Amino acid sequence: MIRQTRLDRFLARFETIGNSISFYILLLIVILGIWILTPFAPDWRPNGKVFGITAMVFAIFTMLHGILWFFLTRDYIKMPKKARASLTMTVRILRPLHMMSGLFALGIVLIHAYAFVKTGYGWNRYSISGALSLLTLSILAIDGIGLMSSPFLSRVVHRWIAVLFTALLAIHLWYVL
Repeated sequence: MIRQTRLDRFLARFETIGNSISFYILLLIVILGIWILTPFAPDWRPNGKVFGITAMVFAIFTMLHGILWFFLTRDYIKMPKKARASLTMTVRILRPLHMMSGLFALGIVLIHAYAFVKTGYGWNRYSISGALSLLTLSILAIDGIGLMSSPFLSRVVHRWIAVLFTALLAIHLWYVL
């Protein structure tokens, strides 16, 4: 039997509570989005650039877990034991934040998309690349939620969806910036 340390128990509790909080925040953002689309909502126009930059910050923070995990699991990357131990501890600490910041980024991206839909957009390279990125991010979030509850889903598929999302996000940023 492996004995759990205090840090392990804290991280497990933090992950459980944090995932619940981030899921409810995402639900509130979706409900807010649905309410905004009704005729009863005030004429609120969020700043799309601000929400886009905020979503990008949370997306980068979410990607950090995957990047560090990639370096940790590659045998051909030689690291000293202390560096590997500190990287392992960092990945353990970032793991709960990965899900929380990812769901929060998805909610902010939905507001970002709404801001540009509200301004009267056309189907051009900006909106098409953004829509593809949003679709891929939604699939990535659904797959990530499924990974928490089902042992039959593949983490490799989740990684490849993440790589596709990163590429689509880079293309979207290249067009926009």
